[in-house]
Amino acid sequence: MRFLEEILYLSSLKGIGRSALNDGFVPWNRWCESLGRPRKAPFRLAEEWLRQTGRKPSKTETEAARKKTQEVLEWLARHENVRVCTVFDDEYPESLAVMRSQRPPVLYISGSAASIDQRFLSDSGIGISVPLSPSLAVIGSRWPGEYTLENGPVFVKKLVSQAGMVIISGLARGCDRMGHLAALDNRIPTIAVMPCGPDTVVPEVNRDLAARITEGQGLLVTEYPPGTPPAEYRYVERDRVTAALSSAAVVVECGMKSGTMQTVKAAQSFGKPVACWYPESAEQYGFEGNRYMIEQMGAFRLRDANSLAEFLEMVKQSEKHRSMFPEQLTLFD
Repeated sequence: MRFLEEILYLSSLKGIGRSALNDGFVPWNRWCESLGRPRKAPFRLAEEWLRQTGRKPSKTETEAARKKTQEVLEWLARHENVRVCTVFDDEYPESLAVMRSQRPPVLYISGSAASIDQRFLSDSGIGISVPLSPSLAVIGSRWPGEYTLENGPVFVKKLVSQAGMVIISGLARGCDRMGHLAALDNRIPTIAVMPCGPDTVVPEVNRDLAARITEGQGLLVTEYPPGTPPAEYRYVERDRVTAALSSAAVVVECGMKSGTMQTVKAAQSFGKPVACWYPESAEQYGFEGNRYMIEQMGAFRLRDANSLAEFLEMVKQSEKHRSMFPEQLTLFD
């Protein structure tokens, strides 16, 4: 947890967002050099960064940020099952580098590391396990239609078992839940990215699912400190993290105004393959969002077993190519 105190402090200050921390007036790499100096006092290094960037928070703001940071540190001390990593740690997922200035400075992670299989790294000093590629985001509407409620679980189970990849989703109702459950039932690791603090599970109805994930082969991940409630913009940020962590995304069902569109747009902006379930019988059951993404956004259509196999092979080849020719991105652009 390198420089956790400083990053928590800066993140608690109004106006110091992810973008400012990632590529503000003083780039991360120069700030790292200053952070390498001997520590003189709590928050001293963070305050040096504030001075270098010309930011001058008020005394009231700094006192509130200090108090918030201390509260988070005390909460973490009481909850040893929640691990933390910052962008300075080796455990920080490299896949989030595609987010550039929007990558979360801190991640809170909970789960049973002992149950994670060899597709995860678990040899870090603080025991955090991070996903290896390839991985698949299974996403869609919180309130799918009758056709998807009846047939979606069968499709998702076939998708998950055939893919054999880490399954990533947002712990929401409907399609997200289908993805997580299919992974757990097939003993495949699953990761839930949350739009709230690690002390909260939303929606309440999925508390049982969150427990199964952390007690079984899975992790709960969030960038928000304890005490953070869900908010509309946090769902959007959560969707971008989900897209960045994943090698590809599969949409089970969504409407034209569904939040799933945010995840799809993010995935495509990161150069990740996107597919939409659209069986022959879908025409009479809506699937407007899926049809739009296939026809207007270039999403791959999943209609049968052959198309599913073709898409999964595409994902694997894409990951193979990515590993051979990694993007020139670092944590300190």
